[in-house]
Amino acid sequence: TSAELTLREHVLRFCSERGLRLSCTWVIACSGGRDSTALAAVMAHVIRSAGGELVLAHFDHALRPPDQHQIERRSVERLAAHLDVPLVCGQASAGDLRARGREQGTGVEAAARQARYAFLDEVCGSRGARYLATGHHADDAAETVIMRLLKGGGPVGLAGIPATRAVSGAAGAEAYTIVRPLLGVRAELLQRYCRALELTWVDDQSNRSTEYRRNAVRKRVMPALELVEPDAVMNICGASDKLRRVEEGLRLLARRLIAWEPVSDGVGTPLADFCSWPVALRQAALYEAVALVPCANVSRTADGSVVRSVSESSSAAPLTVPTRFFAPLLRELEDGAAAHDGAESRDATESLQDPRPETGPARKVLLRGHGLVVTTHGERLVVRRDIVRPGKKGYLVTVSRKFTAPCDFSIMIETAASEETGVREVVFSGDSLVPPLVVRVRRPGDRIQLPFGRKSLKKLFSESNIAESERAAVPVVEDGRGVVAVLAAHVGGRDLFRCATGPTHAPRRNVRRVTVRCWRGDSSFHEFAE
Repeated sequence: TSAELTLREHVLRFCSERGLRLSCTWVIACSGGRDSTALAAVMAHVIRSAGGELVLAHFDHALRPPDQHQIERRSVERLAAHLDVPLVCGQASAGDLRARGREQGTGVEAAARQARYAFLDEVCGSRGARYLATGHHADDAAETVIMRLLKGGGPVGLAGIPATRAVSGAAGAEAYTIVRPLLGVRAELLQRYCRALELTWVDDQSNRSTEYRRNAVRKRVMPALELVEPDAVMNICGASDKLRRVEEGLRLLARRLIAWEPVSDGVGTPLADFCSWPVALRQAALYEAVALVPCANVSRTADGSVVRSVSESSSAAPLTVPTRFFAPLLRELEDGAAAHDGAESRDATESLQDPRPETGPARKVLLRGHGLVVTTHGERLVVRRDIVRPGKKGYLVTVSRKFTAPCDFSIMIETAASEETGVREVVFSGDSLVPPLVVRVRRPGDRIQLPFGRKSLKKLFSESNIAESERAAVPVVEDGRGVVAVLAAHVGGRDLFRCATGPTHAPRRNVRRVTVRCWRGDSSFHEFAE
């Protein structure tokens, strides 16, 4: 049919223009809905024709009634059987994503997306996939631009959904590429395609509710725009593509004109040179710095190129920083000097002193938030990953910013519940730690290096049957190399320690103590005393 030919030709042209190899292994994210069903069917045809392999991946967010989840799962299973391709399924725990959205302060939609892509990342790794394809289409892209425009987004946000995005692996090299072959296709064509092939799909019941911002834009804003301009969707996508090209050009120019040098846990550049360029170039340069910061290990090669690698302890995901975060900095840096008075950005997390040791020239915090801290250090502007990670809830206590002399550190955990009251002490040798040392609440993405490999705290808690309500009562000890210990014995789990960083039996020398008091019950209460 015309729908079949049009969609196949579009996908083949999309892959050819971007140099994507169809003869590799592809993972297709499939929800059971119309868009991902059409994607799976058309990709199965073109990939097999090229001699490649296809794997379907389905993730259950556990956000709707169980019977709806079962319907979607059976739909995907029928599609996999029809296409004769393997299927890998994953599932979130009931209520987990809503709780995570509240904990992070980002909402359930962002938490669901984070969990979904974490699952898809695991599937790509286990299957050795070169590409991960998702079913985003032109209507999705236009809705995204409108949503970001309503929130005051800048060029980065209004550039919309990228057609391709490289994902780095554990060694810093590209592991696979996220591909969106349907971005230039309207939803109406996908529906005609599925009907032509007599493919069945499941309509997501949650799409009918305007409780979610995207649904409200889809049902109210987009129809109104199309009444004014029938080609509104494709015109918005075209404008977004132009902005993306401008942003890419600015980033390339900023990369050549504003050089970032490796510094401890981040990158720095001469402040006067940075301030001499127009605001648009400075903003692009800051995003270049953000791209270098997450892996923490940044170095310069013999030919002068800045490269990054992931350390053994790094589990950092790429940082997402809105344009408005940098706005105060771009306004207030003038003539190579920080007009900022040292107060932190309104968009920052809790007001905390810079936890890094003060050495050399005076350091002034300009901005803090979204997992970043931006400072001036002497005559340099420095951008690095903050010890305070993204999210505005929880607690973090700095035990020591630097170790000036041989010492031990003692974590005193006091518990009070109807069944038991007790105190236990866990002592760490300062010789096995890298400053700064903090005690904090768990964070999404936390991992610890155990003898059998790195493992996420979420999985460890699940395997230990620690209730969700109890998990915030588990102190996490972290130093400059990552998570040192997870102290869960008082909530029915067990204490876990990073390889080669186990506890000592008792303090042997100068000791610094921090006390954690946990009251267990319907909710956990924490009080700290140093």
